[in-house]
Amino acid sequence: MMNDIDNILDSAFLDYNQGNYKAAEQKAREVLIICPSHGDCFYLLGLIAHKKGIFAQACDLLNLAVKNYPDQMSYRLALAEVYQHHGDYDKALDMYRPFVHMPNVQLQLGWIALAQHQNQKAKKIFENLLSGELRAQAYRGLAFCYKDRKKWYYLQKSFNIDRNSFVVQDIVAYLLQRKNYKKISSYMPYLKNDLLKSKYLIGIKDYNGAKNILATLVLKNPYDVDVLTLMGVCSENLKDYPMSEKFYTQVLELDKNNWNAHKALARIMMRQKKLPIALEHYQVLCRLNPQDKETLLAMATILEGVEDEAEALGVYFRLLTLKCKGLNYKIKNCIERLYKKDAKLAKQFAKGWVKCYPQNKIAQKLLKILGLFLISMGMIFPVQADYFSQDKNWDLVWRNRMAGMGHAESQYELAQMFELGKDVPQDIGQAIHYYQLSAAQDYFPAMLKLGEIFRQENAYQDKKKSLQWYTYAAQKGEVQAQLYLANFYQEKEQFDKNQAKYWLEKALKQLFPNTTDLTQVSPDYKKLSE
Repeated sequence: MMNDIDNILDSAFLDYNQGNYKAAEQKAREVLIICPSHGDCFYLLGLIAHKKGIFAQACDLLNLAVKNYPDQMSYRLALAEVYQHHGDYDKALDMYRPFVHMPNVQLQLGWIALAQHQNQKAKKIFENLLSGELRAQAYRGLAFCYKDRKKWYYLQKSFNIDRNSFVVQDIVAYLLQRKNYKKISSYMPYLKNDLLKSKYLIGIKDYNGAKNILATLVLKNPYDVDVLTLMGVCSENLKDYPMSEKFYTQVLELDKNNWNAHKALARIMMRQKKLPIALEHYQVLCRLNPQDKETLLAMATILEGVEDEAEALGVYFRLLTLKCKGLNYKIKNCIERLYKKDAKLAKQFAKGWVKCYPQNKIAQKLLKILGLFLISMGMIFPVQADYFSQDKNWDLVWRNRMAGMGHAESQYELAQMFELGKDVPQDIGQAIHYYQLSAAQDYFPAMLKLGEIFRQENAYQDKKKSLQWYTYAAQKGEVQAQLYLANFYQEKEQFDKNQAKYWLEKALKQLFPNTTDLTQVSPDYKKLSE
């Protein structure tokens, strides 16, 4: 019976090494039915989950393997690698700690130091490995401690020692960034990474060749976001839009906030005149990066296309705050079209434009035209010096519109207006509502504000909620929240030395990334360590 299990597992690991993850997973699960606590099964399934990009599942499975067989080095190193790959460096270091004497683990410690922006520490580790068997990998590590010429120098040093190492991939990736396709061709015989080969073929516009390579990769691993994205790129350039849409949609099923997929789908929908669907994708892009001018311009164009001038103007004014040029006539034409539907709102936008940009002659001319037109219709046009105060605040109008579109920064600013009673009646409840909408999108200032309101505002005081928001922000990496928690747990009423030290250490590592001895920069940390 044990021989049968070993044979099945050997076959499963062979499938895994050949990239046939589906078959490997099926065989591993068959063994688990017979032997529910087999460490190698959990280990293999964890590796497969990691390849699929399912981080939580990979951690759970590898933790089970380590729990059942704590002395198995390969399980612990695999778990450390998963933690390292996904940026949980503290847990990775805990797993690596028993094996720090090993050169391959030293190499990983160098990469972690590099990821934590501790370049001097990383250099020292890699330089210590230059005299050993891992010198090719050490030169590769040193390459990433530098930029441009030195990076290229160390990559070449590594390549001259070991032409079959990962360094070939790094060299090709480096040249792809610079679009130096001519030089890449000399490295192609050594390149084993099919994904990079396909990127090279896309770079020289051989989309059919790239698609053939990628089709094989999709069969091996249908969960690889990079492969699916490149398949979408090839199909789009071959003008096979339905197939391209299919691949980009699969990417979003695996990663709902994938920038490239949303942008490509918006572009494809625009070509097919499906403007409302394109707009949905651009709205997601706007939430992901509110400062991206290209996205905002595309959104405004679509909104004008679907005849929603008010929303389009909100986006145009957002672009003005980002110092985007060449918008004057777009805004003028948009306000004129809006005037035919809603004269009052058009007037507010025109006044707001002049208020914020009083030297803009086109804005002044438009306001004059609208005023003359209003007089000819027998209506009263306010000409007093304080006429802006007589209408609903324009700034509030467009902030409200941007907040309704899910723009986290606008939601935060609107919340501030309600909190302070600026241009609106003071309403802490409304402020909390908009702060929560903004915080739900991981906007740190909103999280900190919620922590502050629930801590200090008498009518809404809730210490438990306050602590929850500070903790949530701290877990996401917000330094101010981490420092607040460090102070909070040092207070007499809720003193907790371990928690105070934990959060203070987190904050100090971000504030002083190149410092190895944190006791030198913080007396509080020194005291807690003692």
